[in-house]
Amino acid sequence: MKKQKIFFMLLMTMVLVSASSMMNQAKASVNSVNVPREWEKLAEAKLNQGLNQYEINLSEENRAFSAVKIRSIQGGINLHRCTFYYSNGEKMTVEMRNDIPSGMDSRIIQLPAKKNKVVKVELWYDTKNYGDQKAVFELWGKA
Repeated sequence: MKKQKIFFMLLMTMVLVSASSMMNQAKASVNSVNVPREWEKLAEAKLNQGLNQYEINLSEENRAFSAVKIRSIQGGINLHRCTFYYSNGEKMTVEMRNDIPSGMDSRIIQLPAKKNKVVKVELWYDTKNYGDQKAVFELWGKA
């Protein structure tokens, strides 16, 4: 009986060690280079209250993406329009007319492939309908 208990304990130990090893291998494969890049945070800022404009200058490594969205982290934002400035001097203005409550995302803005080198984003917004706290937002880009 004692030998059976020892055998059972050894068997269970081997099963647990094996399962742990398999889980670590699965995690490693998920974090491998072959995983496609999804949404990447490009900027975060606190917005002043009232009707305002905010400019985001993007660094060199964050400029090539095909779509962007805005996420409200704290407070809400009434987003009126976004203007995207490209490295070739062109610009594109997108009318948003989008209320973004805290914790939610704007609609996804698709950027033209031939104009995907964005150097600056300009947001026109207001926060007047969302109380006293300053809104905090994030700009996200997708490769």
